[in-house]
Amino acid sequence: KQKIDFSKEISQLESAETILTGAEKNLLSVDTTILRKTYNSSANNLHVIMGKLSKDTVKKKTALFLTDAYELSGNISNLLNNKKFMGRAISESRQRISDLKHDLNESLIEKNKSDEYIVHEINASKKIYETVNKAIEKAKSSSGKLDSMKTQIAFFADSLNLRKTK
Repeated sequence: KQKIDFSKEISQLESAETILTGAEKNLLSVDTTILRKTYNSSANNLHVIMGKLSKDTVKKKTALFLTDAYELSGNISNLLNNKKFMGRAISESRQRISDLKHDLNESLIEKNKSDEYIVHEINASKKIYETVNKAIEKAKSSSGKLDSMKTQIAFFADSLNLRKTK
């Protein structure tokens, strides 16, 4: 069997590996301690508020504020809860690329079939990179905003506790 030259395709796959390495570096550089601290400082109060307001109504301004707070805490929670899954997606994608490079080097894939596999892996690596970076960006941005809302959230939770216990 004649060996096919897949050097161009292998180079494309190496670019995809570089993209995954960037995603992995970004994911590993996230300081989850700060994010977890911000999340935890408001999550308990938000939980108390939800419990108290589940059968109550609030002013529109308060509802919008609480909706924002929940969304922000959700963005942080998303990264904290899914960080290991994103890491696993990077590892699995890296393994698929490695396997594909091996198959190309050994001419185990027909030339006309290789493009489909390569495009899939390149697109997958870009999607993983975008997903990781978007989650990090949202969590960091949300952390700052939620931190600035912490006092209002605590005040609101305390006022509900006082109002309901009288």
